[in-house]
Amino acid sequence: MSAACDSVVDLTRQHPEWTPWLALVRFAIGEMESDAWDTMRLLPSPARDRAAPLMAHAVLHVDSREVERLLDALTSHASGQGTAGVAIERDFASRCEPMPSLEAALNRDRERLAQCIGPAPDADACAAVLSLSAKPLLHACRRLCAQAVAQSWQQGYCPICAGWPAFAEVRGVERTRYLRCGDCGHGWPALALKCAYCGTTDHDALESLVPEQRTATASVEVCNRCRGYLKVFTTLRGASPAQVLVRALASAEFDLAALELGYRGASGVGHALALKVVPDGVRSAH
Repeated sequence: MSAACDSVVDLTRQHPEWTPWLALVRFAIGEMESDAWDTMRLLPSPARDRAAPLMAHAVLHVDSREVERLLDALTSHASGQGTAGVAIERDFASRCEPMPSLEAALNRDRERLAQCIGPAPDADACAAVLSLSAKPLLHACRRLCAQAVAQSWQQGYCPICAGWPAFAEVRGVERTRYLRCGDCGHGWPALALKCAYCGTTDHDALESLVPEQRTATASVEVCNRCRGYLKVFTTLRGASPAQVLVRALASAEFDLAALELGYRGASGVGHALALKVVPDGVRSAH
């Protein structure tokens, strides 16, 4: 069992009411850390501009049988688990076309995802499960192309998948700042006193909400220009990519505090991807 899975077990003990959802998360982490998805092929777009993430306008070739297996397994885990709002009908996998649904989830396209799911009492739960199903492939894309990330990347969204940061880490004695993608787990250097969302460096617009405990190693940075917020953790070493998801869940009280004060978390992606997903063996005009 990986350290990330161990963390999910600990989190389940602390929040037994989250057990159904955390069971899905634990399964997804196993898939996120599996090298089985590394057989995928990601073909970057030659027309991608410098401000676009590596996956923008790319073509992703995947094994459709593996996609069906993943969706079926997540469906089995989620079926009948109504106590955490993740209950879905057992015919979910047959209702949704796997490849178009996965493509919508990888693009974080909520409107298209809703169209794939259709009107149903369990539509919100289906969307949550499909969003979770995208993470193993996003993590595999990170492994495939992390070395190609430009050292000069200055955007607040992920240079690989365009996901927004789940939090920032201030690492080691040098206090180097990194943003951590909530979707693929990638980390990239970032400037302090700069909003990850709107990019403002106006110090009068930026504040930090610090817990009452003086020894706390966590805070929430807020921007009064765009009303965005970002959790910040001081740590010796960065979390593993899979642990990013767990740490984001474990620090939910910071999200609640920021939301209660009128700030909002990021949703969707920072840059449109227009990623195309095709089954292995299918030629693309890209």
